[in-house]
Amino acid sequence: MRTAPLLLSLALAVPAAAHAAPPELGYAQASSYFKKDARPTQFQPLNLVDGRENTAWCSSSADPLVERLTFGFKDEVRVDEIRVYTGNGADEESWKTFARAKKLAVKGQGGGATLNLRDERGLQAVALKTPLVGVEFTVEVLDLFPADDFDQPTCISDVVFYSEGKPLNGGWLAPKLKYDKTLSPLLGTWYAGSPRAPTHFLSLYVDGTWRYAHEPWDAPRDARHLAGTYELSGGGVTLNLPDGAKLSLRGEKRKGGEGVVLEGAVPDELKHPWRGQP
Repeated sequence: MRTAPLLLSLALAVPAAAHAAPPELGYAQASSYFKKDARPTQFQPLNLVDGRENTAWCSSSADPLVERLTFGFKDEVRVDEIRVYTGNGADEESWKTFARAKKLAVKGQGGGATLNLRDERGLQAVALKTPLVGVEFTVEVLDLFPADDFDQPTCISDVVFYSEGKPLNGGWLAPKLKYDKTLSPLLGTWYAGSPRAPTHFLSLYVDGTWRYAHEPWDAPRDARHLAGTYELSGGGVTLNLPDGAKLSLRGEKRKGGEGVVLEGAVPDELKHPWRGQP
């Protein structure tokens, strides 16, 4: 599964104060996870945002330092506290069997923080000295509490983002977080434009919506946005455009990474080789 960039806000934000409710979490992705092929639902990254201690994400191997978690919101958020449930909280035996994250690096638009955790069950609240702002945040494991078996992966049960005392994800998201083998690999943001400096962004969110933005660096007034809904049909994903047209979207394996392809009467602004990395 692909990863997304660390420091990109996508310039899709509207002020948080304009919302009656906090911005919704749009997706959670991981570079990989334990038993991804054999049991893809058991340790998937969406488990991190469902507010349930009996579900967890676990690293694909005993080396969690190679993994990256990505959390995307539908609008810009200001995160001033993060609560983490380290380890597999399903039960006491599971918590002891797997390794637990000890130190995490969190990065957002133009900033980051280090979270130091205790080796104990339950959510641990960490206030950020400098709030992180953006629509996308990454989390990486820097250190761990090892299990008795050093070959066991490292697990995290929950990562809850807070803004001004309000959680931005939690149990109310659970109905939207069902794993789907077609959709789940496509959730997140896809990029087009110059390498490492994309100007086109296509995002798919867990609530059944998508959003496109063209954000040229040298001409911000020329920015263009499109948004709509998507649906699963015929083993694929169909994007519903604002003008009533429909496009098929599918994943594609490429040399150097993954991408997505749009098929149908694709509007000019969406005719790009969409990739999974900036």
